[in-house]
This record gives sequence, structure tokens and C-alpha cells, in this order.
Amino acid sequence: MDAAYRDLVLVNETRTELRGSGAAWVGLTAGTMFLAFEFSGEAEPIGFAVWLATIGLLLLSWLAAWISFVRNPPTDEAILRRWIPGAKAGMTLCNLVTAFSVWVFLPAAGPELRALLLVLFAWFLIIQFAAATEATQVLPAAVLLVLGSLTAWLLIERPPYFLQLSLFLPLFGATLIVIGRFVR
Repeated sequence: MDAAYRDLVLVNETRTELRGSGAAWVGLTAGTMFLAFEFSGEAEPIGFAVWLATIGLLLLSWLAAWISFVRNPPTDEAILRRWIPGAKAGMTLCNLVTAFSVWVFLPAAGPELRALLLVLFAWFLIIQFAAATEATQVLPAAVLLVLGSLTAWLLIERPPYFLQLSLFLPLFGATLIVIGRFVR
């Protein structure tokens, strides 16, 4: 595929991704609100404040960018030069914050809530996989950051079934990446 045609595909995918991005924002905002209410006063205060401030700023920036994109659709050139790199940077920051949140929330959670958190972390990766296009896909880095953080926490803290989960999480991540390659 020549470069001009590939750029056209990336631009059109990015314009189409706008709907999925809005739905992903709503999901991440709802998940953030749940975690903020659930762990307020429970999690280590400094880590919780850093997480909440960073994810809050990220969500507000994402919403502002989304509104800007809808109100003043950018040119193809602007999408290639600014919007695609910006989206990748935002997704990468979100992945870093999510990987950090493992160390904020899991120590403060009981066994039942830890199980729910494992599902939420997996859901986060699946939503990212589904919402991102070829232009903005950062799933391999997300898998490495989030599941790597989870696996490290499990190996250090050794809760029940830590070994089984530590073996399963990399398998889950590899499966997501392989499926992503086939779907794209």
C-alpha cells in the first residue's frame, strides 16, 4: 500500500473512531467514578490523590479534545500530524495511570473487590482494543504495562491463587494481542 493511500485510510479511521472514543470516554469516566467513590478514604492517600488528579485531568482533556474535534473537524493533515500522535499519547498516559492504579487499589481491596478489579483491568484492555483504530492502537504497550503491573503485584504480595493468576494474565495479554493482529 502506498503512503498516500495509507494516510487516507488512517485519517478516515480516525474520523470514524470518534464515536467509539466517546463511548470509551463514558465507560472510563464511569469506571473512574466507581473507583473514586469505592476507594476514597480506603486507599493510600498520596497514591490515590495522584491517581485521581491524573486520570481526572486526562478525562477532562479527552472530553475537550473530543468536543473540539466535533465542533471544528480538523483537516486530514492536522489529523495525521497532531490528532493521531495526540491520541496515542493520551492512550499511553491512560495506560500508565491504569498500571499505577494497581498499586493504589489492590492493597486496599479485600478478596472480593480484588476479583472485581481484575475484571475491570481486563475490561479496560478489551475496551481499548475495540475502540482504537490502526492509527491509534497501542494495545501491546497497554498489555505490557497493565498486565505486567498486575503480575508484579501478584508475585510480590502473594494473595490466594497468585501463581495461577500470574501465569494466566500473560496468556490473556498474548491472546488479546494475537486477536488484535488478526482483526486489524
